[in-house]
Amino acid sequence: MLKIAADSCSNITIAEAKELGIELIPLTINFDDESYLDEVEMSKKEFYERLVASKTMPKTSQPCPSFFEDLFTRAKESGDEVLFISLSSKLSGTYQTAVQAKERVGYGGVYVYDSEQVGECVAFLVLEALKYKDLPAKEVIAKLDELKKRVRVYAVIDTLEYLHRGGRLSRSVAIIGSLLNIKPVGTMKDGMVNIVSRQRGVLKACNFIRDLVEEDGVDPAYPVYYGYSLDNANCRTLVSKISQTPEEDLARAKNLSHVIGAHIRANFAYIMYVKRQV
Repeated sequence: MLKIAADSCSNITIAEAKELGIELIPLTINFDDESYLDEVEMSKKEFYERLVASKTMPKTSQPCPSFFEDLFTRAKESGDEVLFISLSSKLSGTYQTAVQAKERVGYGGVYVYDSEQVGECVAFLVLEALKYKDLPAKEVIAKLDELKKRVRVYAVIDTLEYLHRGGRLSRSVAIIGSLLNIKPVGTMKDGMVNIVSRQRGVLKACNFIRDLVEEDGVDPAYPVYYGYSLDNANCRTLVSKISQTPEEDLARAKNLSHVIGAHIRANFAYIMYVKRQV
């Protein structure tokens, strides 16, 4: 039997993990000297309220190795295969921690998979893996390898302030960007976050993303996901520009996990879809 696992950066909640029958490995959020397990010890509402009020940036850390060792040991004892689908190895040490735990447990039935993605994109790959859980892990991985080549995510980043505070922009550029109402448009490429454009205002940023989506074409065989952080106002704008069923898509849009929110802050909005095959 194949067991599927993911980390909390997937934005899968504890309740959803139980319903799906998967294992959820929590990362850690650190506010100064206080630490909280993502999705376990602090609600999203509490997290974002504290995030907005905090003068210092929270930090995140990879899961405790014992979480992986326990999961892999249980699989070894039961003779099951386990596929852990990790957020991008270029964004976190989570993938490497899982690989090291596998080596310590010494069980060949453990497969640690680098999604090269983050957030809802990881959740999407988890859901796809569940469709094939009756197959051997290597066959499931082959299917994910093909699919993730077509996964696309584009996001409106509401402010340059936190890119500056995270060391990605100079203070002067952040100030000028704020005065000009510059909204970066981000995506995932080769496992890393990339800024593909900077637009003046949310409306232009959403129009830019709409054009990218139309150019790609959306594969109707897979769902389209929208999401936001704290406030869904920008997400509403994005949905209105792209969706054919805006009320339904907005109702399904999810607030981002604590781990992602710690880095991009409030009023973030994104779309995730699978590019149409040529």
